Amino acid sequence: LAALPAQGGNEARAAIELLRLIDLRGAVVTADALHCSTRMAEEITRRGGDYVLALKGNQGLLLADAERLIAGRPMPKAALAVTEE
Repeated sequence: LAALPAQGGNEARAAIELLRLIDLRGAVVTADALHCSTRMAEEITRRGGDYVLALKGNQGLLLADAERLIAGRPMPKAALAVTEE
């Protein structure tokens, strides 16, 4: 759909800039843990999209918040993928 060089090797910032070139209304954006940030989520939703962002254990506070949000809630196994690396 589009390409943009990652100035200074900052792939996360380039990805956010790239989103500004794409119509996200009604789209679901998926991204790996590198892109799991408030800035990314805000840009996607601001442009009318939804998102699925991977979360790794090296983002301890965010992971703890996510675990608290889903703790004790009934959820089909297919709706949540947890992997150990």
